[in-house]
Amino acid sequence: MRIENLHEDTDRSAGKAFFGGSFDPVHTGHISMALAAWRELPVDELTLIPTKLTYYKKRRLTWDADRMNMLQLAAEPYPFISVSDMEIKAPLEQNYTANTLERLKEIYPDRKLYFLIGGDSLAYLNTWRYAVRLFRLAVFVTAVRGEVDEEQALRYMRQYEEEFPGARFKLLHTDPVDISSTDIRNRVRAGESIKGLVPEAVEAYIRERGLYRS
Repeated sequence: MRIENLHEDTDRSAGKAFFGGSFDPVHTGHISMALAAWRELPVDELTLIPTKLTYYKKRRLTWDADRMNMLQLAAEPYPFISVSDMEIKAPLEQNYTANTLERLKEIYPDRKLYFLIGGDSLAYLNTWRYAVRLFRLAVFVTAVRGEVDEEQALRYMRQYEEEFPGARFKLLHTDPVDISSTDIRNRVRAGESIKGLVPEAVEAYIRERGLYRS
């Protein structure tokens, strides 16, 4: 199986990493995964890309501006992490990861692209729109999360390699983080503390803006 095996002495200018998701809200699990990717991938920058519309999620997302602001606050302590609104600004018919990666490949034609996804997304990655194109455009990077342990993650990767020739993966070395945006929203709605589950600046922003209360 073509699991990416990268070394510390690899030139960081060789690649670019991107982390897509709804980030509603961004939490410490997201940041932990981003930092692991920075440690293990030969990239000079990691960009967080909030989606405008996630077709497999039925609920309505929080306002784009609020999600962007929370991501900026979470990324501020890390000079190598940036935030992009390219999916938020994209036309709805182009708001799929395959379209995003194709645009990124045009911007960085000589760079290897790495795309981070949550461990829970790995289970249905092959159902994403334009999957055949998707796997040709980037190395998919993930970490163990929730019910998807390392053994299960490797099984999914082998399955996708058989289904999609040329598919490439990297499994990050991080401690499993049992945090979800859904749980955070539910906690806020119930009046419970989210301290430690999101960056402090994000916690303050949620409180000041009154997000997720209803």
